[in-house]
Formats: sequence, C-alpha cells, structure tokens
Amino acid sequence: MFVHMLAGSLLSFLAPLQLFPWLRRNWPALHRVTGRMLILCAILTALAGLIYIALRGTIGGTAMDAGFALYGGLTGLAAVQAFRFAIARNIEHHRRWALRLFVLAIGSWLYRMQYTIWYIATDGLASTPDFSGAFDLFMNYGFYLPWLALLELILFKQQRRERH
Repeated sequence: MFVHMLAGSLLSFLAPLQLFPWLRRNWPALHRVTGRMLILCAILTALAGLIYIALRGTIGGTAMDAGFALYGGLTGLAAVQAFRFAIARNIEHHRRWALRLFVLAIGSWLYRMQYTIWYIATDGLASTPDFSGAFDLFMNYGFYLPWLALLELILFKQQRRERH
C-alpha cells in the first residue's frame, strides 16, 4: 500500500505538468524526464493497487474490487501505450494515450472531490460506511469512466475535424 500511495501521489503531481505546451516546446528534455517518471509512477501505482486488491480486497467488497481493478488496469495500459508511442515517435498516438493517462492519473483526486461535493450537496445520501450504497456503487466506475468517455468523444470529434 505504501508504494501505491507514494507513486500515486507523485503521479497526481506530475500528470498536470505534462499538459503545458510551453514545457514541451521550451524544455523537451524535462518533458521526457518527467514523462518517464510519470509512466513509472503510473505502472507502480497500478501494479501495487492491483496486487493489494488481489491479496486483501477493498473496503467495498467485490463491486469495488472490480471497479478499482479495471481502473488500475486501464491506468497501466495507458502508461504503457503512452510510453510505447513516444519511443516510436508516433506523436499523435502518444498524445491520445497520454491524455487518457492524464484523466486516469487525476482519478484519485476526482474520486475524493466527487465524494466531497456529493456529501456537501446531499449529506451522504445513498452512501454507506461499507461503500455499498447506490452512490458508492456508481462511484466504483463513476470517478473515471465518464471522464474517459468524454475524452474519447473529444478525441473523436478532433479526429473527424482533421479529416475534413
């Protein structure tokens, strides 16, 4: 759990840095170094989380295990693909996978923010201490899949515009 938490913290910090065009343009070496650190942190976070889920499970049981395991798997996949396309110098595919990784990298923060807003707005309606309430069950996937779907829609529209 320590590796997961430490690497995840670094991941949340490093991910936004990669989005700055002036960083990529003016300091490409820094972009590459922080990118490699980001990839390493993403893979470590994903693997440590997946191992923890396999060995101990989550507080929310099977439903949370499944949602968070998918999140970890997608994070690891996005990291590997972003790195693979960067090494191949396929910048467009790298950019698309790096954006997916960004959305997943901030997932932990989104999870906490969405719960905070929900509790402020509803006083915790449909949320239980064992994470089995309706809102909790939604959040097993709701903190990352809707954002990934929105990104995919944006990427699809961009690609379509570029073709025409």
